[in-house]
Amino acid sequence: MRVLGHRGCVHPGPENTVAAVRVALDAGADGVEVDVRRSADGVLMCSHDPVAQGLTVFATAAADLARLAVPTVAQVLAAAGGQATVVLEVKNIPGDPDFDAPAEATAHALVDELAALPPDERSGIVVSSFDWFALDVVRDSELDVPVAFLTLPLVAVKAGVSYAGDHGYAELHASVQAILDDQDSARRAHDAGVRLVAWTVSDNEVALRLRDQGVDAVICDDPAAVLAALA
Repeated sequence: MRVLGHRGCVHPGPENTVAAVRVALDAGADGVEVDVRRSADGVLMCSHDPVAQGLTVFATAAADLARLAVPTVAQVLAAAGGQATVVLEVKNIPGDPDFDAPAEATAHALVDELAALPPDERSGIVVSSFDWFALDVVRDSELDVPVAFLTLPLVAVKAGVSYAGDHGYAELHASVQAILDDQDSARRAHDAGVRLVAWTVSDNEVALRLRDQGVDAVICDDPAAVLAALA
């Protein structure tokens, strides 16, 4: 089972920073997950929340966000060095100031940015989102970058697998509880040709249970601790 750091790594963090990405990978994580939003000048930044230290990401220039240590997607990918999985979660959530489905400006900008990379530098990239319109933008591009359907805790794995399989998504990123509630979840996913990834693991014992269930990967707050437990 592969281990991915949540938002780079929440512990020790700070989350969604280049430092967090490096800490996770130095600890032996197979990769990281980070969140993607657009700045006022259209630069793709890594921030989970629409507001970073009092500034609305969508209304703030990238240079000003950089002074708050909010990294660009380009910086995170450079830190990963093409040697690890990087899950880029496109944030496009109703009620947030940057929400624009189905126009999907962030997803389109991400496609353009990834298209400019050499193929070997995007080989480990996966694009995830709760927003299936964003996933369709990436899926329908010429990037050949796998996409992952991210589902909320109340969505059953069976339903997520069905949707992901029907729409050509490579992965389902389901909540830990949804997976634990369905002991056949990994088999269901694999039968549909979909990789199953659990989010977010904050308990080492849970990580062991997910491994025994056959889950392909876990996104965890403290990848070093989970790796030690798995070993």
